[in-house]
Amino acid sequence: MSRVESMEVIKAVSKLGEPVLATLIIEEKIKRARGLLQGLYP
Repeated sequence: MSRVESMEVIKAVSKLGEPVLATLIIEEKIKRARGLLQGLYP
């Protein structure tokens, strides 16, 4: 994702509000954790 695209996403998210942003961050952390666990325990 380009820098311009990510800025657009940030603007859109800020309009939706903090709860949505928090949810997205949590989902991203869960995805990363799952990826790490799958890497450790194939």
